[in-house]
Formats: sequence, C-alpha cells, structure tokens
Amino acid sequence: MNQTNTSPSKYSGKTKLAYCLSIGRANDPDSLVAYPSMANRCHHCHPLAIPTFEHQGAVCLTEKYLECGVFLNSKGGKFPSEIEHPENAAHNKLRRITSSSYRLWFGAFIGFLTVLLVILAGIFAFKPAAAVPAIIQSNTQPAVSPSATVSPTVTIQVTLPLPLPSPVPSKTLVPKKVVPTKTATLTPAVFFGLDTTLGTDKKFIIHRVLAKQNLELLANRYNTTQQAILAITYELFTPVWVGKLVIIPVDQKDVSGLPVLQPYKITQAGITLTELAKTLGVNVDDLERFNGCGLCRFKAGSWILIIPKS
Repeated sequence: MNQTNTSPSKYSGKTKLAYCLSIGRANDPDSLVAYPSMANRCHHCHPLAIPTFEHQGAVCLTEKYLECGVFLNSKGGKFPSEIEHPENAAHNKLRRITSSSYRLWFGAFIGFLTVLLVILAGIFAFKPAAAVPAIIQSNTQPAVSPSATVSPTVTIQVTLPLPLPSPVPSKTLVPKKVVPTKTATLTPAVFFGLDTTLGTDKKFIIHRVLAKQNLELLANRYNTTQQAILAITYELFTPVWVGKLVIIPVDQKDVSGLPVLQPYKITQAGITLTELAKTLGVNVDDLERFNGCGLCRFKAGSWILIIPKS
C-alpha cells in the first residue's frame, strides 16, 4: 500500500501529522509504503538509511516521529546503527569496500602505464652511431726517376657498421584449454526480522504488538480484518496483550482457504528451508510458499512461518 506525502511544506505550523515526512522511497521521497517495508528510507540523514521494521512501526509511521532522535537532530547527520536495518548496514559496508578496491586498482593501473611509457621512450630515443669513413695516408712512395714527378699515394678505407643479427623467431605460445570445475554456489545468509514481508503469491507479516496497538489498528494498516488475523494466527485469543506475536495477512480479508500459521524463530545459523523441514518434520513446499526465498540460508534469530503439527 503506497501513500504520498501531500503536505504543502514539511512540518509547517503546528500541525501534528500521522507519520514522519522524512520517510519515503529512495527515488521518490514524497511517496512511502504505509507499513514497515524495505522500500522505506529515512531522508533526514545522509546517506539514506532503512530503519528497522520495529522503528518504522512504532515511530516513523506514527505520531511519535516528533520524539525520534534522528528527527530532532540536524538534517544530514549519520543514521544510528542501533535502529538501522541489518541489510542496509551490510550494503553500505560492501559499497565502501568496493570503492576502496576500485581506487587501489586504478592507482596500480596508472603506475603500470607510467613505467611502460618510460621504457618505450628509452627504446625509441636510442640511435646507433653513424659510420665515419677513416682516411689512412700511406707513407709508401713510388720509385723516383729523374724525369718523373713524385706524388703521394692516398688510400681511403671505409669502416661499415656490422650488420645487426637476424631476429630469432620466438615460439608462439598456444594457450591451453581450461576446463572449468563445477563448484557449489553458496547463497549469502539472510536475516528475516519481525515485520519482514514473507510469502510468494500471498504476503504475510509477523508482528509483535506494541503499546497502544490493537487488532483493529493493525487490520486497517495492512488492509485486512481482525477476524482474518485471529483465524490465521496459531492459538491467538482476545484480548491481545502487548508483546504478543500475531500473523497479519497483508491485503487479504478472506483466509478461509489458508492453514493456521505459527511464528518460528531460527536458532541455527546457515540453515536452509529444506534442512529445517527435515528437522521439524514439515513439508518443505509449505515453508517455501509461506516464506519465499527457497534457496536462502538464514541467520540465527530470523523469524519464519510454519504450519503447526496437529
């Protein structure tokens, strides 16, 4: 569900808005997702950051944004790491590493070109000395006759440069055909925190009820009904207390064809849905359908949905 910020000027007058106008999409700050989502960015800091789903649900998308420490600080400051979504922090770290590697390789490339140009300049600047003809005067004089005129004999000897040796043809190296070896592709581990959108064709959210929240408020926010939340959440009864985990069917009001679902917290780092299905004795196809990310490896502490055993 998208919502567009339509206020004539941000935080004008003393009007108290129902959500923070600094929250919005990365390429469209005036448009936001009305529920906690990876698409929402905080535009009050630099660089843009994704708040945790808990912070979005409790502060950014409520009137409590006026008490937010980021909002109260000057615009353009660094976003606090304790309320930054883990995927956003990993992305910023990878970007800094990539930038440093690029500068290092670029400097090495410039240095290589400089050395190559110096070598080529030295080769083309060298010229062999020109051959200088040597004039050798002979002291030998012909026999002198009384009637002959004596003239000296001059011998000119020209020294030619030695011919350069013929280039020896070098062996042409034929590259060997490299046969690629098959290696297993490891998918990076992912973290599914609370309020992460799960599922393939139908979407669900695991949410921990906060203070001043009730099923009616959550149902209106995610375009569903109280009855749908009660029907799909395993052993959920009213009244719902603060801190209770509920499953919200996003944009679904009729859940009659869906099974009852139960939140499950992963404790083993790097486990896949296939391995988890064998451990719990459940159907792996159901895990992939209600959680998505069938080939993912999960970090410890992630939340997923399972069908409880009857």
